[in-house]
Amino acid sequence: MGDEITIGTRDIQADGRLLSNRFADDIVLLSRKITEAETMLRELNEVGKRVELRINRKKTQFIKNTFGEDQEMELEGSLEQMSSYAYLIWRTMKN
Repeated sequence: MGDEITIGTRDIQADGRLLSNRFADDIVLLSRKITEAETMLRELNEVGKRVELRINRKKTQFIKNTFGEDQEMELEGSLEQMSSYAYLIWRTMKN
């Protein structure tokens, strides 16, 4: 069998449905706080480096809703904040 990488169980559920999205090399991380998202991203980055996978910082962005804390998100430097994003056929906009 191949190697298995487990980062942890930080999935968020709403109405009993799992809200984490992962497809091939595209990943959407969801959290209640930016600090939690930074921790998840940092852990993913550390695990990825061990198997020679790198996060493309140019393609790594974040979005928050209007209730979220007004702060930057970082991974080896500041990440770009977006007002919306599209993931496969799912489109999310800042509310």
